[in-house]
Amino acid sequence: IKTRSVGNLTLIIGSGIAGICGAAMGPISQISPYMGGPALWKAFIIIIVGGIGNVWGAVAAAAIFGVLDTLMSQFGGGRFLALTSAAIMLFVLSVKPSGLFGENE
Repeated sequence: IKTRSVGNLTLIIGSGIAGICGAAMGPISQISPYMGGPALWKAFIIIIVGGIGNVWGAVAAAAIFGVLDTLMSQFGGGRFLALTSAAIMLFVLSVKPSGLFGENE
């Protein structure tokens, strides 16, 4: 396996996906260098809560936070979504520092 070629291909594919996602978010929000901030915040919390390096943990955490996002939007107006998400992340990390599905080293 040519690691240099694989690394370059990964960079090209990742940059292409980021460009497509940025173009897709343009009509939804104001175009600025910080327009991906809320999505990045959610992704960070999902990865940490699910367990770094565990895909199924990230899927489970994404499902949990998707339901939480919908419920908070319906009943709380979405005002406390970031605070609730951060509180859940801190609680999970205090109980199980490796995340819900992460493995202890």
